[in-house]
Amino acid sequence: MRKKSKAFVYVYLTFFTAILLSRPVSAYIDPATTSYIIQIVAAAFITLGVVFSALTTKSKLFFIKIKMKLMEEYYSRKARGEKASEQSMSDSPSTSRWFDNRSFKGRMMISSVSAFAIAFTFIIFGSYDLFIANKDIFPFTFNEIWLYILMVGLICFAVMTVILSLFRGKVYNWVISLAVGILLAGYIQGNFLNLNLGQLTGDAVAWDRYKVYMLLNCLAWILIIAVPFIIGYASRIIWRGFCFVLPSLLVVIQTISLIVALVGIGASGNTSPDLYLSTRGIYEVSSKDNIIVIVLDRLDEDYIRQILEDDPNYFDDLDGFTRYTNNLSYYCRSYPSVVNMLTGAVSFYDIPADDFVSKAYAESRFLPDLRAHNYTTKLYMEKNFTYTKTEQLAGIADNIFNGKTLVNAGTVTKKLLNLSAYRYVPHSMKPSFWMSTASFMNMTEAVEKTPAYVTDDLLFYENLKSKGLSVQNQKNNFVYYHLNGSHAPYNINERVERVSPKQTSVKQQTMGCFNIVREFFRQLKEKGLYNDANIIITGDHGKSEDIKPLNRPVLTGLFVKPKGSYGTPLKTSRAPVNTDNLRGTIIKMAGIKSDEYPPAYWEVPENADVVRKYYYRVNGKPNKDNGYLEEFEIRGDASDFSNWHKLREIKIKYPHA
Repeated sequence: MRKKSKAFVYVYLTFFTAILLSRPVSAYIDPATTSYIIQIVAAAFITLGVVFSALTTKSKLFFIKIKMKLMEEYYSRKARGEKASEQSMSDSPSTSRWFDNRSFKGRMMISSVSAFAIAFTFIIFGSYDLFIANKDIFPFTFNEIWLYILMVGLICFAVMTVILSLFRGKVYNWVISLAVGILLAGYIQGNFLNLNLGQLTGDAVAWDRYKVYMLLNCLAWILIIAVPFIIGYASRIIWRGFCFVLPSLLVVIQTISLIVALVGIGASGNTSPDLYLSTRGIYEVSSKDNIIVIVLDRLDEDYIRQILEDDPNYFDDLDGFTRYTNNLSYYCRSYPSVVNMLTGAVSFYDIPADDFVSKAYAESRFLPDLRAHNYTTKLYMEKNFTYTKTEQLAGIADNIFNGKTLVNAGTVTKKLLNLSAYRYVPHSMKPSFWMSTASFMNMTEAVEKTPAYVTDDLLFYENLKSKGLSVQNQKNNFVYYHLNGSHAPYNINERVERVSPKQTSVKQQTMGCFNIVREFFRQLKEKGLYNDANIIITGDHGKSEDIKPLNRPVLTGLFVKPKGSYGTPLKTSRAPVNTDNLRGTIIKMAGIKSDEYPPAYWEVPENADVVRKYYYRVNGKPNKDNGYLEEFEIRGDASDFSNWHKLREIKIKYPHA
């Protein structure tokens, strides 16, 4: 009784510790993140130790029995030779490569263990585990996809079992060895051999840098796959045990890990929200005052300079605008940069994203102040990077819609299986399975006629041309558009045509986005609203690599047109500004008198002695640490990196959620 109680305590503490050590996720999908594997393996050994300590006598008899069988096999082979030894065993095949004394049913029993372990590891567990580790990034819930993945896994298990069982004799043994070897190699690859290639931001991976590792990784796969063959050559008895115990053990370990993960983060209890940010009013402007903010994601000042190097007059048609070439964002990513832009809240990643975002929108007076002065406030941006729950925007976003969304389960299942393959395949095959986080973003559709807003620049452009701008006369208009802009994946060219990534570049896509902006302005001019419109074109952040400390200046592109400046040529300003001035500028544009906001962009002199802050996130190592923030203080010209002074490194506690 005491031994059973001790075993229960060990198992309970294992589960409790695993839950406490559950890791938060990041703002992009991280395929390198594995949940609880190492902890559960250790827990399995502890639990087995407890069980064997309680069953000492039985365990000794078990090993004695194995020893006796091995001795019997050894002396049998020595006396009569390998051929006679194999023929004397009633359950083993003859020396023929195809003749087999084992029945189809008997072979199927052995095949089913390996087949189930492969289907469970690479399809069921692989997809579930990646979803759980990145659940705050996906626009769908666990409840919406788990059954489809399970069905695919079970179908593959059944088909694989039948196919494996069709082989006979030595060929059957070789095929089973190959299956177990691939299972073992894939498991080790997915949990221990993957390089830190970064999160799936959409930026292409420089695969050529890893040619040496690719060769070494292939060699490792060959050596691991050879293990079952070597064991089979040494001893049939150990081979049979190995091909049964190893797959079974991996299934048990991963099942425990999966249960702990589901309990630890509550993924199984997620439900689809009834609220979402819709496209309602997306092309509606006002006959009164308009404040239009167009955010081109990752609009780095360097991209603008690259365009001007080829065509110095490219932006000259932006009449009435001033280009600010010394502008900074607070962060290097959309989260928490957009929240900071719209609220002024600063995150040190010290509290969960849900708490930070909820508090930021609840306490900020920026959007409520606009609404109090007869402005609509429409926010066209996607969840997770700019807000975590639609309820956080209730009362401050006019395009919230109460309705259901449906997930395209078939497409989602295919993409999750592709993502799982990316994690488990050898390094040489990973380029074929590489994908971006953005590929998961357009997986839902509204049940009602009013769809949810998705970041699709070409769709935005095509609908703008086909539907055109409409005008309402009741209220002033504040609208925030968040486009993919200069962010990967790169899939449009300078003519706003959808192309493959190989046919475009960040510069061409940025030019294409400015042509989308020009179409918007053309329609404003047609309606006679351009002259009196207040317009800001900017990015939420600049270019970021995130895998190493910052070693260059990162500035965010910015163009500002105040009301009444139509007809004046494009100007340039070196004023030291940042996103704090964004809110101050919008408040001034709205005619609101308040001392609570920073000065507008045009109120900052070029020689102003302003101290600005910048927080650069450096990713941690998967399953080891969450990384850190580099806090910089910038004085003067931000394009000169000698003006960037690193103050400290802030350990990240909650990377995203």
